[in-house]
Parts: sequence; C-alpha cells; structure tokens
Amino acid sequence: MQKTKLILLRSLARFIDLIFLYYCFGRFYDLLNRNDVTPYDGLFTGLQEMIYFLPFCVCYELIFEYLFLGFTVGKFICGLRVRLLNGKMIEPKYAFFRWLGVIFDFYLTLGLGAVISAIYSKKAQRIGDRFAGTTVTMGNYKFWK
Repeated sequence: MQKTKLILLRSLARFIDLIFLYYCFGRFYDLLNRNDVTPYDGLFTGLQEMIYFLPFCVCYELIFEYLFLGFTVGKFICGLRVRLLNGKMIEPKYAFFRWLGVIFDFYLTLGLGAVISAIYSKKAQRIGDRFAGTTVTMGNYKFWK
C-alpha cells in the first residue's frame, strides 16, 4: 500500500511540476514577445516556443532538486524528497544522471516507462532513479533541514 501511495504521489508531483513549468514558461514567453508586431504564424511560432521551452525542461529538475535540497515545486507540495540510496542529500552529478533517465521515463515513453519501472522496483524507483542511485521518499520535511 505504501508503494502505491508513493507512485500516486509522484505522479501528482509530476503533474504539479508540469503545470508550474508551463506557467513560468508562458510568463517568460510573453515577456520575450511583448513588443513583437509580426503576424501570428502557427508553425513558426510553435517551433519557436519549442526551442525556448527545451531549456526550461532541461534545467528545471536539475536546478530545483539540487538547489532546493531534493525538492521540486510538485515534490514539496506532495511531501516528497529525492535522496541518494544511502540517505544523503542529492548532489549535482546524481541530479544530472537522474535527469538523463527522464528522457527514457517520460519523453520517449510518455510516462509509461516511469510507472512500470516504479511498480516493479522494490523502492518505487523509476529508470532515472536506478541510473543515478537515488530514490524519492515520503515524509514530513522541514524545507531547510
């Protein structure tokens, strides 16, 4: 039951992170294009948005999980934290390896890889967690402790 709860909370945290990411990107993109007077071209604008959005996707988890002690916005709201398997705080190289796993977990399999991997793992680890030697834990965390 605990593992099921963790998987559901991780899914909810990911959903919250995506909402936060899209909101922040929308504000950033509006700021970039506030003086743009060119007519709307759906294809070019879509490609331009994608090119601008990729750095947000790449950097979001890397920066947040390292600088905010294993939290992203979604994980913080759901009471989850990323840790190394030995219980220590996540370091930049582990955050990077964990992010590399996101490519397989979410982008190539649309999240199905993460769910299947977590179901068949003893510690509900997704592919990125196994690759980096990390796990996501539940608990009542104080943000700066």
